[in-house]
Amino acid sequence: MTGVAFLFIVSSFLAASSCRAWPPTYGPEFEFGSKELQHYSITSVARILATGGNLPEVAIEGKMISRFRAQVAKLCPACKIEARAGKFIFLGIPSYRVTFEDGWWMEITADPWVVEILTKPMTLIEVQKNKHRIQTMIFDAAKSLSLEPNGSDSQFARAAGHLNIGTLSSFDGDGEAFLKFFVDHANHPELSAGVFLKDFYNAPPVSALSSEARGNLVNLVERQQARHRFKAPQEMAETILNDVYSKSYVLGGGAHYQALSIKKVPDASLVQDTPFEIRSMKMQQSAEDFALICELMEKRIEFVKNNPDPIVFANTNRIKFSRQELVDRYFIYIEEMGLDFNRFKGLMVPNLQSLHPSTFLTQPGSDLKRWIGFDQDLRLLQSSKWYRTHLLEKLKNAVPSDSNVIKKWYQRLAESLQNPDLAVSGRKVIYQTVRDTVTWPSSECAQAARGVQNFDEVLSGFQEILQDPRKWSAEIPPVKAPRPLTRWDCVTRTLRMMLGL
Repeated sequence: MTGVAFLFIVSSFLAASSCRAWPPTYGPEFEFGSKELQHYSITSVARILATGGNLPEVAIEGKMISRFRAQVAKLCPACKIEARAGKFIFLGIPSYRVTFEDGWWMEITADPWVVEILTKPMTLIEVQKNKHRIQTMIFDAAKSLSLEPNGSDSQFARAAGHLNIGTLSSFDGDGEAFLKFFVDHANHPELSAGVFLKDFYNAPPVSALSSEARGNLVNLVERQQARHRFKAPQEMAETILNDVYSKSYVLGGGAHYQALSIKKVPDASLVQDTPFEIRSMKMQQSAEDFALICELMEKRIEFVKNNPDPIVFANTNRIKFSRQELVDRYFIYIEEMGLDFNRFKGLMVPNLQSLHPSTFLTQPGSDLKRWIGFDQDLRLLQSSKWYRTHLLEKLKNAVPSDSNVIKKWYQRLAESLQNPDLAVSGRKVIYQTVRDTVTWPSSECAQAARGVQNFDEVLSGFQEILQDPRKWSAEIPPVKAPRPLTRWDCVTRTLRMMLGL
C-alpha cells in the first residue's frame, strides 16, 4: 500500500474512533488481482507517462473499479455510492465510497497490480456481524468479475493483504503493552519470513535489519525495564522510528516498509484510534479468513498484555527458515496462547498447509535427537515460556541413550551465552533454563543456585569445561564443615554433572 492509501486508512480510523480502549478495531486492505491488471499495472502506466507515450490501456484500472462499483450497486440498490478523488486520480482513476443503510461502508480503490477494497474499521464482534456482507459484497463480487484474492495461487502468493489495528483501542496509554507487542512481533520473524508472507522489500522483519538497529532495540527494552517506567505508545513509537526503523531492508524504504509499520502512531491522541499496520500478512481468501486473522491478532494482543514476565528481545538475525521450521514455529505461536492449531492453520501460505508440526512438539517422550536440529540459535528459548516448559519436560524425561544429545544441548547453551548480542534479560532466561533443568547435587546447591545472579560466573564455568573437560575429571574434594558450599562450588559441580564429566 502506498503512503497516500495509509493516510486514508488513518483518517478512517480517526473518524471511527469513539474515545474507547478495547476491544481493538481492525481495518482490512483486501486486494484482488488478475493477469490483466498485472500486465497493465499502475507501475507500467507510470513508465508510459515517463516516456511520453500514449495511455491506451490506462482505463483498465478505472474500468475494473467501475465494474466493481456496478456489481455492488446491483447487489445493494439502496446503497449510496459516491465518487471520490482516489490516490491515483492523477491517472484518471477515482475511488468509490459505498455506504450501506446502517452506516457501514466500503471503499473501492486501486493499488499497483490490484483492485483494493477498504472498509470501515470494525471490532471483532462487528467483523463477525458483517461477515456475510463482506463475503457477498467483496469476495463474491470480485469473483464474479474474475478477480482473485492475492495469495490464492503461485502467481500472487507473495502479495499482501495488510491489516490495520487501532493503537488506542489495543493499548490505550499503556506504553509497556505496546512495547511488549512490538518486541513479540520482532521475536517471531518466521511470520514475516514465510508463514504469512515473505516479501522483504515490502515488509521485512526486524531480524532483517542491521545489527545496529537490533542493538538499539535491545538497549531500548533494557533501559525501559531498568527504570520501571515506560513511555506512552506515542513516545515509544517515536523512539523506535528514530533508533530501529531509521533504515529499512530496502534502500530508501524508511519507516513505512516494515513488517510492523508504526509510522503514524506518534500522531495518536487520546481520542484518535490511529492504527499500526501489519504489512507481513497474506491476503485473506474469504470473509471467514479475515475474521480468523482478526481473532488471532486480538488473542495475541491479550496474550502479550497479560504476560507478567519481563520483556525479552531475542535479537535474532535469522531470516531463512525451512518449511518445517516455519510450521513448527507457527505451531508454538498458536499453542502458547492455548488456541487450536488446526483452526488457524489455513492462515499460513498455501505451500505450508500440508505439513504437520514436528513430533517433538506434539508427541510425548523425550525425542531429543529430533530436537537438536530444530532450533539453530536457541533464541526461541528466551522469548517463549511455552517452549521452555516443553523442553524442560523433555530433558527431565530424558533416557540414558539421550546423554550425548543432552551434552550437545548444554554445549549449544554455552555458545549462546557467549554471543555478544545476547541481552542481559536473555542471558537470565537461559541461565534459569539451565538451573531448572538439572538435578542438583545437594539441597544446599539447589538453594544457592537460585540466588546466582552473576552470569559471567556461569559463563566462565561453561567456557573452562568446554576448553578442557579433563580439568574437571578429578573428584572435587568434599567441603569440610562448617564452611557451607559456595555458589562457585555449586556451579562447578553442577556444570560437571550436566556434561556427564
